[in-house]
Amino acid sequence: MKKMRLAAALCTACLAAVSLAGCSSGTQEAAGTQAETTKAAEAETTAAEETTEAAEAEAEAGADVKASKEWKIALITMDSIDQHWVTLNEGAQKAAEELGVSVTFMSPNTKDDAQQIECVNNAVAGGYEAIMVAANGPDAISSALNEAASAGVKIVYVDSPANVEAEATFSTDNKAAGKTAGEEMIKALEAAGVTSGSIGIINVNAATDSTVMREEGFRSAFEGTDYEILETQYGEGDAAKSQSIAENYITQGVVGIFGCNEGSTTGAGNAIKASGNSEIIGVGFDKSDAILGLIDDGYLLCTMAQNPDVMGYEGVKACVQALEGEDLGGATTDTGVSVLKKEYWKGPEMNPEPENELKNDSPNQGRKRDAESGSKGDGAKGRELLAIPFLCAECGERKLQYPFRHGKIAGEKWNRGAREERKWNIWQELILEERSVP
Repeated sequence: MKKMRLAAALCTACLAAVSLAGCSSGTQEAAGTQAETTKAAEAETTAAEETTEAAEAEAEAGADVKASKEWKIALITMDSIDQHWVTLNEGAQKAAEELGVSVTFMSPNTKDDAQQIECVNNAVAGGYEAIMVAANGPDAISSALNEAASAGVKIVYVDSPANVEAEATFSTDNKAAGKTAGEEMIKALEAAGVTSGSIGIINVNAATDSTVMREEGFRSAFEGTDYEILETQYGEGDAAKSQSIAENYITQGVVGIFGCNEGSTTGAGNAIKASGNSEIIGVGFDKSDAILGLIDDGYLLCTMAQNPDVMGYEGVKACVQALEGEDLGGATTDTGVSVLKKEYWKGPEMNPEPENELKNDSPNQGRKRDAESGSKGDGAKGRELLAIPFLCAECGERKLQYPFRHGKIAGEKWNRGAREERKWNIWQELILEERSVP
């Protein structure tokens, strides 16, 4: 289990892409054009070297995974349009290319149990030897998966499991991430002097395991407070339906709205934007151009950004391991989540106490603070990390690198003995925040 978590962490540094994830159909608006600065240019010049370092670490972590033949693997997600699933497929295809296996993305066009079941049956009939699946719900697809397993097909879950035993599962710790979302909303409300009021929740449905757990975690953050959580409304992950739900919440005078997936979050942000009331705190899930644009414009506070590419990449590796006879024991691997907020990528002037954040980039410093405060943490978990976005020289996409992992920042050597002396203007227009979930 520890080994699998390490592999997922290494893959995250190489694969994470800020601009991908979430649920939407068609082309989305850009999240806002990043200023072309000297620092951005410097970051771009070092992108190839940093990517190589991460790739070498990734290769070392996955060196023990070998394919004796070109195994046929089917990837079946909730739909094929959602950016989150497209990104997951990209991670899967990367692993397939490296391992010399075949992965077919054969998901339905819309979230529909019957269509997803049909995809599973087609995969079995088509001779696929493993199925990676993100289940719409824990029960609806179970019968089809049981039949597939009986036929000798290996099952691996990505993002959201069903109630059928699988070789392995790769997903976000959704309950913990949901609680983090709630805590972020509470902090923002209290900072604005709002200590009570009603809060709306927009979920996909009452069955999808991942979003149900997010809601459960979110609600848990408000236990013992004076806020009232209203009855959850369901928008099926559709941005337009979710916006209508959010607009109805707004007429009820809510002080905050939580979206449990990309469509829900986009709809909530659009409703807050249309209302003209930027005092309503919107928090959501997934990272897409539309969501980042709404955060940039101040209509959403933050989003819990998952790593679907890691899910896809690790899922394919697990399929190959299982097909090669390795017993994975049904292990569940947390692929991580990040809290993305405007102030951390739009410049340090948005951060009221930036120097306090800089002190969190060193495990040794973290351990020292833990000792001083009496905390039992190891300084390397649960801390706030700073990630630098750069343009990948190979694919042109925005990606993240972490200076404490790679020893470089914005084209300069990272002086480990002088972290506290770094000038915050280095981070201008180049900062994003990642917070690891406890």
